[in-house]
Amino acid sequence: MFRSIAALFLVCGSIVSAQETGDFITVIAVPQAELRIDGEVVTTVERGVRLQVLDVGEGAFLVRWEGTRGWIGHADIIPIEDSVEYFTLAIEAEPTADDHHARGLAWSHQGELERSLEDFDEAIRLDPTQARFWGNRGVSHHRLGDLKRALDDYNEAIRLDPDESHFWFSRGLVRANRREYNQAIDDYNEAIRRNPGKSFYFHSRGASLSSRGDYEQAIADYDRALKINPDYPPTHYNRAYAAEKQGDYQQAIDDYMEALRLAPLYADALNNLAWLLATCPDETLRDGKRAVEFAQGAGKLAAWKESYYYGTLAAAYAETGEFDKAVESQRKAIELADDSDKADLRERLALYEAGMPYYRDLPE
Repeated sequence: MFRSIAALFLVCGSIVSAQETGDFITVIAVPQAELRIDGEVVTTVERGVRLQVLDVGEGAFLVRWEGTRGWIGHADIIPIEDSVEYFTLAIEAEPTADDHHARGLAWSHQGELERSLEDFDEAIRLDPTQARFWGNRGVSHHRLGDLKRALDDYNEAIRLDPDESHFWFSRGLVRANRREYNQAIDDYNEAIRRNPGKSFYFHSRGASLSSRGDYEQAIADYDRALKINPDYPPTHYNRAYAAEKQGDYQQAIDDYMEALRLAPLYADALNNLAWLLATCPDETLRDGKRAVEFAQGAGKLAAWKESYYYGTLAAAYAETGEFDKAVESQRKAIELADDSDKADLRERLALYEAGMPYYRDLPE
């Protein structure tokens, strides 16, 4: 069996050198690989972790891990498509907790979450003291929608390693998904206290603050997130939504536009911007023609699968005075809508049939 592993080393060695910028690779070093800059170690990466190639050098690849860039040698990695086979051979030769964990990560990267759980279960059975085993099993449970088991796994990961910020952050995400926003914010607070340099910690805390109606605090968190990473479209999108709720419509427009500059195919940003331009309480900011353009783009990107895309297009047509088209689009919105939404949609339909546009009220 050791010959099989050696053979795989040779095969992978010839493939690794052909990796290009943008490709994904898997760490195989035991127990971890070193990332170096100018010969100095800047951080370490554990066996099984997936990395993306940022640049190709002689005998090494430039990658990023946990916000740190460094070069990793060819001998420490394999192409990601070979990772399941590689760790399977390693397990057959000598089953270890680390290799079951590494193969669990490999299955997870392929979207095979049930298989990843089998390996994480075995890794935990062999060595229940490793917090990262519990944490990564929690990720698979979370992705499968099993929030109770994900929460249990993160609880144990935090008990074993309370200084790891990511465990607190991950538990916060689960609690936010359970709409336990106060508890989620408490977890994000702990994550930020341990590592204040993560933009997504502030982004996610802002989202929970926004979900419970604390829009001013949410905007402050989005501001902090954008200082760390100004090029993340969802943060601009979320800040725009919170600004709308605060009545700062120009800021909302600016943020939706920035989200679209960074991600031109962002259907929800197109839709929300169209809705705002069509229905804004501030008439100086309304622009029906652009609203129609953005609403059509959003609907096409989303294949018109949701009622609200037609509803936005209807409001945009009404703002331009094209009420026949507004009525037609609103009727399509009603056809697709849940029963709980149809009463509001019919009220707007009556406006359009009477030749009147729909405008939102100013926030209280």
